[in-house]
Amino acid sequence: MEIPAREYLRRGWKFFLVGVLGFGVNQGSLMLLVGLGGLPPWLAGLIAIELSIVCVWMMNDSWTWRDRRGGRRLKRALKYNASAGITAFGVNYPILVALTSAFGLNYAIANIIGVGCASLANFMINHHWTYAEAEV
Repeated sequence: MEIPAREYLRRGWKFFLVGVLGFGVNQGSLMLLVGLGGLPPWLAGLIAIELSIVCVWMMNDSWTWRDRRGGRRLKRALKYNASAGITAFGVNYPILVALTSAFGLNYAIANIIGVGCASLANFMINHHWTYAEAEV
């Protein structure tokens, strides 16, 4: 089934707005866990990423893909967490660790770069797998 560019733009815009809020959760958690909690960035990054995945899933499920919420909520949550986990832990997290450990870049800046790199892949996986339209 062909997906019109208009739908990508509409959902992409919603996904972006939700992502901005999720980024706030991620970045805020990371900075609190490192700055106040004294955790190393590699550990704080793991916790911050998972917190943001859960928050963003709730918003995307309620708004971005509201019309595609077929099936059980738990199944959607698990699929979203898996797809976001693939991009977060497969793209964002390695970039955070590499840029801070190997290159000495500030952890907050490294996280911004990692999130940016992972976002497009996360949208595409969720659009075509987690919230895929049923074939008619």
